[in-house]
Amino acid sequence: MKGLSEDRATAPPLDVRSNSLDQSKKQGPQFECQTCDRCFRSEEALNQHMEVDNHWPQFKCRTSDEKFRSGQAANQHMTATEHGNADIPCKTCTKKFSTQGAANEHMTATGHGNADIPCKTCTKKFSTQGAANEHMTATGHMNPNVPCKTCTKKFYTQSAASEHMAVTRHGSPNVPCKTCTKKFYTQSAASEHMAVTRHGNANVPCKTCTKKFSTPSAAHEHMTATGHGNANIPCKTCTKKFYTQSAANEHMSAVRH
Repeated sequence: MKGLSEDRATAPPLDVRSNSLDQSKKQGPQFECQTCDRCFRSEEALNQHMEVDNHWPQFKCRTSDEKFRSGQAANQHMTATEHGNADIPCKTCTKKFSTQGAANEHMTATGHGNADIPCKTCTKKFSTQGAANEHMTATGHMNPNVPCKTCTKKFYTQSAASEHMAVTRHGSPNVPCKTCTKKFYTQSAASEHMAVTRHGNANVPCKTCTKKFSTPSAAHEHMTATGHGNANIPCKTCTKKFYTQSAANEHMSAVRH
């Protein structure tokens, strides 16, 4: 009986033990997982949880699909692989990549590698009409106003027009309009121009040469440009005068003067 009494005497009172348990509960877990809501009483337990459930923080590379446990590790990776500076564009959308492989992977996944919808102004092509419209809106290529010297195409920039004319050889036209001084690279382009301007039916003659024009203003423009407005070489028979001897001779041969 004595031993039992001694045990009871040395044991802490019930209310003290209850307070100790409450204090332990109040301390609670001290290490929280940054991915889920679970908490742990030790860092070792937390690390074991994140390792098993792959709950380590995910920091992505800007270019590749690689992920890292810290922002510092991700930055070190991008610095070493030059994945931080993307300068290789997608052929269709506005995205850029640091490696050609990453760009190719993107274009394969999105179908941006097969572009067949052209921009109205430059030579770029796109895989969707939406992408083409987005490009033209961003660059102002939707409303071009720089014309080709030969055909009816217009371009937003002079460089784009020059590039087009170099590729199509529209920069050096040699097919003339029958009335005005314009020249064209193809007969179809000249015919289209004459149909639109009615330059195909010319009946207003130059005072010197044999050219005819559809309007007096066109004839005047021609004579001013060539100096055919002031003719001083006369026909030997009639009263006509010509700017050049060859023009006078041509006239006299034609009318048998």
